[in-house]
Amino acid sequence: MLVFGIVGLLTFGGIIDSNYVSASKNEEIIKDEFIQSSKIISKKELIEVIREVNESTEVSKLPKDDIIEIFDSIDENTTKEAKIEYRDQMKEELNHKLNNLNNSKLNTEGFVEEQITLSDGSEVNIETSDLPEEVDENELPEEYIVEEEEDSDLPAEDFVEIYEGEGIEINRAPVFSGIMYSPYRSEKKDYGARRYSSIITFRASGINVGKLYLRSHYSVGDYGLKMRYSSKSGTRSYLPKFDISRATAKTTDSKAPVEGHDINSYGEYTVKIDLLGWLGGSRYYDIRSQIKLKKLDKKEKYAYVAQSYVFN
Repeated sequence: MLVFGIVGLLTFGGIIDSNYVSASKNEEIIKDEFIQSSKIISKKELIEVIREVNESTEVSKLPKDDIIEIFDSIDENTTKEAKIEYRDQMKEELNHKLNNLNNSKLNTEGFVEEQITLSDGSEVNIETSDLPEEVDENELPEEYIVEEEEDSDLPAEDFVEIYEGEGIEINRAPVFSGIMYSPYRSEKKDYGARRYSSIITFRASGINVGKLYLRSHYSVGDYGLKMRYSSKSGTRSYLPKFDISRATAKTTDSKAPVEGHDINSYGEYTVKIDLLGWLGGSRYYDIRSQIKLKKLDKKEKYAYVAQSYVFN
């Protein structure tokens, strides 16, 4: 009776929340259902197992540590051959889908977002946005003053914003060589300061795993287009196993004074991935954005611009 009394006091008296206990038990049951204990020897079986995890609404509600534990159990119980074949297929799928989106959407005026879903249930969201900014152009911090590169067709030397700390030297080898995607929008812009964002989001199990941003902070005026600075602001990792170890942003062309000219930003990102569902290992990506002046009306004070970016 004494024991029951204490348990009853703790539970019903509010010291131990019975709903919390029940929820914790449910989470453990769900996690245990997806923890992999049997050996996976084929690519097909591995894709099916990962897809089941990625598409489960129950798994998506688990704590992130539990989701990582599920993926770790799959990784540990999968043969090396199956993992290699799986990763090769995911690369091919992403390549094919990116190129198809590029062909079908590149000339669609105002296109701003698309989602790619791979056969294992993982996702890549491709987005753009262009918003007005309230900026005093005479008060830009020193770390945003970027020198224009003489040759904008080549990746320039490493550049890291001062406020983000020093960069890390790496061996650069693109994982998705030749894979490109170019969202496109052609719109009227009134005079003033604006921010064009190129955004890549990686998702697994219904949650964001990581997000890459390249922001072009530019102005429209009688001078045409002028890039004030470029930044990686917004880039972040949502899981420690998707570690964005390095991210840089720079301006490669800063002025478009006449119609037909463009301004450009360039971003580099190194991601160390220790998560089977997202092609584990060190990965290198880059984003190149372009804002082209199509028409400038100095009397009515607006411009038509074409915006696009390439994800590689």
